[in-house]
Amino acid sequence: MKKDTLGYEQALDAVVGILRDRARAGAAPLSYGGLSTELTRRGERACRRTCRVDDDPGR
Repeated sequence: MKKDTLGYEQALDAVVGILRDRARAGAAPLSYGGLSTELTRRGERACRRTCRVDDDPGR
């Protein structure tokens, strides 16, 4: 996923939304795997791919 594209912005918005929701609820920190699972649960397939790329600095 390339930065400064609509897909990237949507993925970023989804991630921020999840993190804000969890912060408001006082939830524990979230691993990349947990974030990926939550994104998938919410139907954000493109975001899930972004998280995997972020985990792999060689990409």
